[in-house]
Amino acid sequence: MEVRECGQSIHSVFLKYLLSAGVAFILSVAISFLFFDLLINRGAIVPSNGTENEIFKNRKEIAAVDPFDANLIPERAKYVFLSDDGRVVETDMTKDEIERAMQFHDGKIPSTSSAPYMEVKRDDGYVVVSYAIKSYYRDAWMNRHLPESENLLLSIILLLCVLSGSGVTIIWAKKLTRQLNLMVKASEQIAEEDLDFEVEYSNVKEFNRVLRSLDEMKSALSESLRAQWEEGERRKGRVSALLHDVKTPLAIVKGNADLLKETDLSEEQALYVGYIAKNTDRMAEYMKALMLANKMESDGTWHVEEMSVRALGDRLASLVKEITSTSGRPLREEVALGDETIRVDVALLERAVQNIATNAVEYSPARSEIALRMRTGEHDLTIEVLDCGKGFTGRDASHGAEPFYRGDASRHDSAHYGLGLYSADQIARRHGGRLVLKNREDAEGAAVSIDLPLVEALGRR
Repeated sequence: MEVRECGQSIHSVFLKYLLSAGVAFILSVAISFLFFDLLINRGAIVPSNGTENEIFKNRKEIAAVDPFDANLIPERAKYVFLSDDGRVVETDMTKDEIERAMQFHDGKIPSTSSAPYMEVKRDDGYVVVSYAIKSYYRDAWMNRHLPESENLLLSIILLLCVLSGSGVTIIWAKKLTRQLNLMVKASEQIAEEDLDFEVEYSNVKEFNRVLRSLDEMKSALSESLRAQWEEGERRKGRVSALLHDVKTPLAIVKGNADLLKETDLSEEQALYVGYIAKNTDRMAEYMKALMLANKMESDGTWHVEEMSVRALGDRLASLVKEITSTSGRPLREEVALGDETIRVDVALLERAVQNIATNAVEYSPARSEIALRMRTGEHDLTIEVLDCGKGFTGRDASHGAEPFYRGDASRHDSAHYGLGLYSADQIARRHGGRLVLKNREDAEGAAVSIDLPLVEALGRR
């Protein structure tokens, strides 16, 4: 199904984002002013001219009350009560402040916005009041813990702008992420060769172009895999037919060789007939090995069950113990399994472990120890078999899991066809795991392990 190029462009998306951010900024400023105005109207904040207004309000009482009452002076103002002859009668100012107030009284300095003064004439003298043109909180706790009232509006604007800008960015980021996830999901399914899906539409034109390319890639890959599968099936069919056809003449050759053995033959003739019989047996074994490899590639049988790693470990340990005890080898078990679960085809996994354990027995000295290590990590179950043989060469470690690879001739006899580790590797891969070939670090010998994902790890994948 072709993905259509619909929706909006990236350019439009970013313009809408900028517009949303601008609207959020304007709303933040408007809300900040409304909130600040509400605080002033409710009396929580005294405006900058509040002290001055209060002095004007109390001016008549300050002039008339007898005796002078300092409580009529606002809390944030300071005063000096001077007698008619200029003597200080009462004050809460410092010496320097008194001097400046008297200079204002004498007309030597004016009242300014930065240093305002107000003088009230009384019958018994003068009251000079010094105050500040500055807003403040009426509540003392707010004065101690909040920004200065003059900076509160700016602080509210900055805070709301940051919050609204972050909110708008998160919303638009989630929208774009949902569109990007369509491409991520499609690419992941293609990477996993899960091609039976329909590409979903995006709301962004540029993303749809990528999705259309992914859809075309999916279709091409699906066709390629189908062609490869068909060719593989034809090849397997040809190999199976050839093996079947060769069995008959090979059986005839072997049968005639056996008949010749029963006739009167010269020593030289008997030697040659023995060669014929021996090599026909060898050819038959090769054919069996080839048929087994062909069957492993085409076998679709798959019986998966979920079980605890402890139960699986018990079964595998029992299997390896049978193999080692039959060959007279001591087995050392190192098991550290948790309570995790795993999904496996038990029969297939037992076959893989059996092949690994058999190789370990055959490639190590008689009566030498075989070790079985099983442990669970954060994501995987590791099953490792260690022997005391010569270990792997660098080439063995790289190619040991390939079909019919036999490596160093000193590590095998003519009855081996290099399919044990290949079979184990195919089974490990089928379970989403891997086969690892390496040499032991603690002693001489080989270490072959299978790493399989646990159920939780499969869920994350």
